[in-house]
Amino acid sequence: MNRGLIGLVVAAWMWPMASYAAVNHGGQVHHCQQNPADSTASYPGSDKIVKSNKLAKPAGKSIKAAGQLIYITGRLVDRNCVPLKDAKVEIWHTNPSGSYVHPDKGSFVNPYPLFAGSGTAYADGEGSYGFMSTFPGPYTIYYNRQKRIRAPHINMRITHPSLSKPFNVEMYFSGDMRNEEDPYFARYSDGGKALIQASTKLRDVTDPNKGVQVHYDITVPTSDPFRGF
Repeated sequence: MNRGLIGLVVAAWMWPMASYAAVNHGGQVHHCQQNPADSTASYPGSDKIVKSNKLAKPAGKSIKAAGQLIYITGRLVDRNCVPLKDAKVEIWHTNPSGSYVHPDKGSFVNPYPLFAGSGTAYADGEGSYGFMSTFPGPYTIYYNRQKRIRAPHINMRITHPSLSKPFNVEMYFSGDMRNEEDPYFARYSDGGKALIQASTKLRDVTDPNKGVQVHYDITVPTSDPFRGF
């Protein structure tokens, strides 16, 4: 297990102050405060986004891709805490080695394990969505002419009829020691940092090979005019 994951297995849930509106779902309390938008991620294009939500085991594969498995779950709601049914969630992130990979369609017909590099999920009636992937690797960039690290993170793009344009967010991992080294993470306020960090825990503390459970709720800047409580 890499050093970033050491902090993840002991991380606690991080939520904003209780004075914010919230809804309870399956033991989870949704903060219902808008997640900070991300304007830095470069969308690879719809033709590069795989249509499955299983990045670590794309359709046609019988063997999972290498790396620490992560199971991402969460809920999508509008600013009134109403679930955003049928919202489309697209994600893309680096492979365990820290490289962005977008295999061509021909790559998926071979029998070998493959990390898809991206995926798509749709929120159900309760706003819930989910993905199976591998823990993203960090990578280095030059920021203000200095060599800096990008902490493991996942780029997310949400589209829905009630949104005038796609809503982009970044998801970091709570407890990862590399977050504060990331110059893009550092640009957020303390409150913003809390909202972009997903909670993490081992699915089975006796067997790390069963993967890490990641939970990340998202509140988008809209109100669905067709739904309400």
